[in-house]
Amino acid sequence: MTVSFVVPAFLMISCTTRPANVNGSSVFCPTHSGETISVSSRGVARLPVDSPVRALRALCPAARDTFVSGEVGSSPALRFSFRGATVIGVQFDTFATPEPSYPLDLWIIRGDSVILPQGLTLRSDWATIRRAYGNAGGQIQSIDTVDFAFCTLPRLLFRISAEGVDSMAPLTDPASFPDSTHLVAVLIKREGMLVPSTC
Repeated sequence: MTVSFVVPAFLMISCTTRPANVNGSSVFCPTHSGETISVSSRGVARLPVDSPVRALRALCPAARDTFVSGEVGSSPALRFSFRGATVIGVQFDTFATPEPSYPLDLWIIRGDSVILPQGLTLRSDWATIRRAYGNAGGQIQSIDTVDFAFCTLPRLLFRISAEGVDSMAPLTDPASFPDSTHLVAVLIKREGMLVPSTC
């Protein structure tokens, strides 16, 4: 099963600044008491993926400029810190810092506090994720990671490690991965529908 999408495989996240407690401000993005860091195709917690950077900074004053480095250079990004989760929003084809009037193009989400659709988490095993979300197709992103898109969740990508997979198995087939495999990260691609060809 293959997927017709292309997402850069960012191999390293390098921070140009670190969140700091300045004048009593929080180092974390604000959340309501008991609020989860929920992820959907529309956004992360209270951060809509279609909002421009200026609005995202207003929603999370703790956001800090950073950049991500990939195989062909680096791109400016924003780092949003939550309790138990880190979110990196990348903006392609811009200058040294994110352009305030444009949205972020790709969101990379990690952390134990992240809640995925249907109440799953990044700690849910691969078998549980496949049962919940259905058909999927993958694209190899690096020598040790593969991104999967599910028919039921366009715009979302699920990055898993290829460690422990049979060297002869097709890495784009979700069945090639052990049921106990866990996610490395979940990504949101703002533009384009990430629909496997088998949907």
